[in-house]
Amino acid sequence: MTTFDTTEVLGVHYAELDYTSATSTIINWARGTGSHSVAVVAVHGLMLSRWHDEIGSAIADADMVTSDGVPIVWVRKLLGRKDATRLYGPHLTLHVMEACEREGVPIALLGGRPERLEGLKAAIRLRYPRINIAYGHSPGFGEISDAEVETIADEVAASGARVTFVGQGCPRQEIMMQRLKPLLPGVRLGVGAAFDFISGYVRQAPPILQQHGLEWAFRLSCEPRRLWKRYASTNPAFLFHAGLQILEHRVSRAAGAA
Repeated sequence: MTTFDTTEVLGVHYAELDYTSATSTIINWARGTGSHSVAVVAVHGLMLSRWHDEIGSAIADADMVTSDGVPIVWVRKLLGRKDATRLYGPHLTLHVMEACEREGVPIALLGGRPERLEGLKAAIRLRYPRINIAYGHSPGFGEISDAEVETIADEVAASGARVTFVGQGCPRQEIMMQRLKPLLPGVRLGVGAAFDFISGYVRQAPPILQQHGLEWAFRLSCEPRRLWKRYASTNPAFLFHAGLQILEHRVSRAAGAA
């Protein structure tokens, strides 16, 4: 059951939480008997959810959707949420890992590159020496059968992990979390590129670029051949449709005040 306010941006309902309240909610879910998922959705994922039913269904199935991107925070503020904040996937990942170490909640790692899994575990243990990494598996980037999803769910459940960090990138991780949800209790948290950031394989954008909504430009400069089509298709579309939603909101508010 949702116990927090949300703001709808282009059909996706973003949680109005900060890192402390989001982490507390996730830990409470992990201690319960239900099955929950947390999607961190930036502009790219938001636009894909509008264009592809499978992705839209997977994001809608999440129990908490966080605003991974600064532009979505700006839109929420323009829609009246003056205290809207960013819940950046890599930072939320660290907050939740720290809480899991402190509270003794076992975790699982799912995704990333197979050859980087051990390095990721070592980097996490260096940062959080008492954390219990009960399970780790990298299924690669090919198609994953229903039988393999069931096997993963069985193995995670048997390990005792209560929070599963899923790092397969958008939209693969959102779809994986939806497939696991009916099979696995606890919490799944989509982490995007957090695994590679934590282990040091990929550089993060400088804080000043993140604060000004230019992380996409930094990533594009690092991987232009892979990312140019993504940003060329999603960023202009987001600006157009978000602008329309903000305009409609202001017209509706003005009509209500008249």
